[in-house]
Amino acid sequence: MVYLNELQLKSFEVRKCIARHCRLCDSPSIWIESQSEIRDPQNGASGSTVEDRVIPRRNRTRVKARVLACIRHRGFQEEIAVCEDLSKGGLSFRSRNQYAEGSRVEVAVPFTPGAGAIFVPIRIVFSQSIPTAGLYRHGAAYIKPPLDI
Repeated sequence: MVYLNELQLKSFEVRKCIARHCRLCDSPSIWIESQSEIRDPQNGASGSTVEDRVIPRRNRTRVKARVLACIRHRGFQEEIAVCEDLSKGGLSFRSRNQYAEGSRVEVAVPFTPGAGAIFVPIRIVFSQSIPTAGLYRHGAAYIKPPLDI
């Protein structure tokens, strides 16, 4: 249980989540209201499938980095998300929203609320549900600007 101040509470009521720093590891994370887990008796325990053990599609080294990012998608509110790793060609992040594979969004990373942010275009490469957390893990590639001839 966590006690929120008035500003944090208003933010939580609007966004249904809040960005906080972990006191143990000092890394940012997105906190959501806890929900009871419902198990499907027909499915039982879930095992690892071949799709879960896919060979990595990356050709660049990624750096593990737990930093805040701001995601901007046309027609939706800006969202604060947590990056899991970064590379020269892209990033992965956890989000409350599911973005379709192939969709174009903009990201500002690292992001500090209240400070100026520079957004760059990215394309969602994969989207994976994290049911236990009520979140989605996304992998995205930076979109290079067209070369002027």
